[in-house]
Amino acid sequence: FEVTATTARRHPVRGALYGIVLGLGLALVAIGRKLVTLDSIMPLVIVVVGIVIGVLWSMLGPAKNPKAPAPPEASADGAD
Repeated sequence: FEVTATTARRHPVRGALYGIVLGLGLALVAIGRKLVTLDSIMPLVIVVVGIVIGVLWSMLGPAKNPKAPAPPEASADGAD
């Protein structure tokens, strides 16, 4: 009886891309609601904060269950 351990794969690049979308959305809302002005540095800061949140969530957030079982490990000598 062998128990195989599965490890969660993390995707920081995907998190960064989602963070860009989050940051741009928050920046547009802040500009539209006149909370920040377009000529200040705050929209850029909001986008960077969104990227950081996205990467942190992708690295530290809950992982999804794998869709398929882990592939069988091949032994070093080729015989089982």
